[in-house]
Amino acid sequence: MSINALSSAISGLSVSQANIDIVSNNIANVNTTGFKRSEAAFAALVTVESASARYSPGAVTVNRLQQVNQQGQIAQTGSTLDVAIAGDGMFTVRSENTLDYQGDFKYTRNGQFNEDEEGILQNSAGMFLYGWPVDAEDSDPNNPSNTT
Repeated sequence: MSINALSSAISGLSVSQANIDIVSNNIANVNTTGFKRSEAAFAALVTVESASARYSPGAVTVNRLQQVNQQGQIAQTGSTLDVAIAGDGMFTVRSENTLDYQGDFKYTRNGQFNEDEEGILQNSAGMFLYGWPVDAEDSDPNNPSNTT
């Protein structure tokens, strides 16, 4: 048996271990708010015969695919400030609490909010929740005149 044959077997063992790691991470985070499960996608690596070796074994590789576009389960909580989005959409948050609508906004699906000392909603990362009014004409919310 050649070393090349062993490398093919080691490749199979490595991707099997990666798959177990991905499944274990999914199980460990089953109750983590906002966690999106991952999947393993396997692909065969095909090699070609070369002049120096008559036999060239193939190998396999694994890619981790994270399902960030799937709707999570909505569950009732004990807080009156927790909210959820069913379907498309994100909560807009920012680290600064200013009325300026231009800045470094971030987007999250985690709807666990608490009030700070001024009564402003913040998430667990300390980011402030932002929102804009929608008028009767349903104008562009990406260009608001003021923030609320």
